[in-house]
Amino acid sequence: MYQRIPMPEGPLFGVRIRQEITEREHRELVGLIQAHSRQYGPVRLLVVYEADSGFMGAESLYENLRFVKETSEKLVRMAVIGDHAWANTWVALFGLFGGIRANYFDRPQAEEALSWLQEQA
Repeated sequence: MYQRIPMPEGPLFGVRIRQEITEREHRELVGLIQAHSRQYGPVRLLVVYEADSGFMGAESLYENLRFVKETSEKLVRMAVIGDHAWANTWVALFGLFGGIRANYFDRPQAEEALSWLQEQA
């Protein structure tokens, strides 16, 4: 289950993930990111991951983020906000998203995540 996060008009696209993403939601997210890219250019993606870390293993985590892999050519940056206990898992997964500058932030660092997303490369 995901929920869009309202963002200012422009290349920022935000999504909050609370439970496993269904196949229908996956296709929907891919379409939304592709449409956003057509309108604003390379997307700067914010992912707020709120799913219970005890509920989902690394394989489920990757499956929930498959939409990132499938839209990677449309993404220029990705900031993930999550639970500190998962920091190392996130860093390892970033390597699978090839070509996307990605960074992990703990929950209290939401403002830093948005600032980082908006930095010019």
